[in-house]
Amino acid sequence: MILDAGAGKITKCKTSFVNMFQRLLLSSVMLMVWGCQHVLAQTEMPFFSSTPFPWTIGTTPPPGTKYIHVDAPLDNITANVGDTVVLDCRIRGYPIPHYWWYRNGAYFQTTVGRMSVKTIPGGSRLRIRNVDTLDIGIFKCMSQNEAGERTVVGSINLNPDPVSSNSESPGDYTYDSIEPECQRYHGNICRDYLSQSNVFIEGNSNQDSIELELQGPISKLKSMASISPTCKSYIIPAICLTAYPLCQESHSLITHRLCQQDCTTLETDICDDLYTYVDSTGDSLGEVLPVCTDLQAPGTEGENSCLPILDREDPTPGQFSIPNSDYIIVERPIANKSDVKVGDKATLHCRITGYPPVKYRWYKNDIWLTEERRGNRISIKDSDWGSKLLIKQVETTDTGYYRCEGSNSAGERSATGIIHATLRDNAPLEPPISSNEETCQVYTGSTCVNFIKNSTIFMTSYLAQNKLEDQLTTAFVTIIDNLSKQCYDYAIPSLCFFAFPMCGETPGGKMVRRKLCRDECEVLELDICKLEYESAENHPRVILPDCSSLPVAGSKDSENCMRVDIPTVEKITDDTCYEGTGEDYRGKLNKTESGYDCQPWNIKTPQEHSLWPSDGSDKTLTYHELAGGHNYCRNPKSALHKPWCFTMNPEVRTEVCAIKPCDISEAKPSKGEVMYFILPALAVVVLVCILCVCLVLCWRQSRRDSMAQSAKHQSELVSLKQNNKVRLLNQPSRGLVWSNVDNAVVI
Repeated sequence: MILDAGAGKITKCKTSFVNMFQRLLLSSVMLMVWGCQHVLAQTEMPFFSSTPFPWTIGTTPPPGTKYIHVDAPLDNITANVGDTVVLDCRIRGYPIPHYWWYRNGAYFQTTVGRMSVKTIPGGSRLRIRNVDTLDIGIFKCMSQNEAGERTVVGSINLNPDPVSSNSESPGDYTYDSIEPECQRYHGNICRDYLSQSNVFIEGNSNQDSIELELQGPISKLKSMASISPTCKSYIIPAICLTAYPLCQESHSLITHRLCQQDCTTLETDICDDLYTYVDSTGDSLGEVLPVCTDLQAPGTEGENSCLPILDREDPTPGQFSIPNSDYIIVERPIANKSDVKVGDKATLHCRITGYPPVKYRWYKNDIWLTEERRGNRISIKDSDWGSKLLIKQVETTDTGYYRCEGSNSAGERSATGIIHATLRDNAPLEPPISSNEETCQVYTGSTCVNFIKNSTIFMTSYLAQNKLEDQLTTAFVTIIDNLSKQCYDYAIPSLCFFAFPMCGETPGGKMVRRKLCRDECEVLELDICKLEYESAENHPRVILPDCSSLPVAGSKDSENCMRVDIPTVEKITDDTCYEGTGEDYRGKLNKTESGYDCQPWNIKTPQEHSLWPSDGSDKTLTYHELAGGHNYCRNPKSALHKPWCFTMNPEVRTEVCAIKPCDISEAKPSKGEVMYFILPALAVVVLVCILCVCLVLCWRQSRRDSMAQSAKHQSELVSLKQNNKVRLLNQPSRGLVWSNVDNAVVI
């Protein structure tokens, strides 16, 4: 009976796990069916209903549906001074929205001083530490994605009851002490530079009064149109550092103020107009401007070292940090030499100083000017104030941007200047490019060495490399200051390959010029670098590529063109079918279903359209697949159910193309389609493995129970035999013959 009970437990355990496995398997099959249904619905195949299973959470639309929704309004919060306030912007959507925060109608950065913003599930969170009176106002959170835009509004107010003077809250920061001390900066005006820093406060002053003194002058300074943006970028942190010197407490109170040399540079150079205005008018701005004679010079021995503000190439707000005994600063930027004539002398001064002594390197167009590259005309001399670059007998090829880098144990700094050399008024212009004599030669220049290296380039006998180097450097100098990061990454190599085309070889062995790819050329000109190219076209010595003269994309002549690998420009293929709606189709078919020829996308006759930007308009080329001067069928943004084009028939504007969808067995599934099949399959495999492990564990446990019961039964039998033996020995003999200890036979 014990064994039968154990077997019954095993059977019951197996039955329960089999039922569980069947339910999980059924759920996985339903998930796979839903995945197939979703894919087939997207490909417009009528095998299943296009209505997905209603597996949604709350009000969330089906997967893949674009939406944006406000879950809750922004709170209206009343807090005490010194509290931490949190505002949650509960706007969610698909694709994941972007969020912007505004205070009293003004946008503020995502993380500024005591304010921090981070993305949370279903929204964005604004946290303000140590709330003060400057934080009172209306706060707005704006969220946007492809489905639209939503906004929520809230407010922060302070409790009208003042915080008691004996409060022990860490937010209390009203100081009126007799002795000077270090305090954590809690203001608003200088928090771009002093947030979380300890500042020196005189014993007869406090931060609130200093804030009131700075508010008016700095607001006025920001609004003065006559003051250059560069001056404003440097003078405001200088004012903040003058009003709030950094400090640290050691065996004594140590302060760190503005460096005297930086102050002098501001007064006599960068902000000369501002100081002149204050001196001539007696404006109240003079009350907050730093007095240079009261400041210490950089490199002062001991711990009271000064703080530089001219130590970064880009004068944007940044946090001050307490310096150590080693330092390195940029005393002033390099002055550009933009009016140098051929044959003149040009000098650039790199004023980077520091301790320990600074080591310098000079670069031209990002190429290190080694002694071999400098030659006899260029010399470099280092001194205690910086480094000097001298060019004798300037040539047009010296035009370019020069960068000086200084480094020591305190770090690295750099400064950049420009030399633009032009011909004298009576000098003859260079001869025009001629293709009568053609040759391939190794590139020996420096402007494009990062892209061309020492490869063979296609040249003509009338225009040597140094002339092209001059023209290209002129183009770089003209547009380099206004290049966006995206444009810089592709325009520079593109211009290099245009000025110094790589050599190619035909099947017959003839050396030919490898031209730029037309589709990438047009995308740069009409979209990525539109503003930069328009500015460069106004310069008479800048030569930019003429995209319309390049071979049509996908043609035989374009097979060997030079690409700079713009991600949004896909190479033309030989595909003869399309997948989905054909938005990703990049084949060469150019006939409609009625047999009409397709109109090139960059032409607006006979069909006028707006997909291609007109000459002189501000519109950019939105759909990069239309670039290249071709007339291949396309479906920008899935406008129709399959690839189409404008026709050359004046009576028929548009028509879908004579192209069939790819066979479903041959078509490559998209990543999303693959995941709909892989995920359920993986789920089934994992569930089977889990069930197998559970069954094995159950079987082993049942076996252990059975063995334990069997051992108990055997012990009971042995005990029974022993008891029986004792009983028989105690009885009188009745003719028993014992054959062994365990067995007795009656005679």
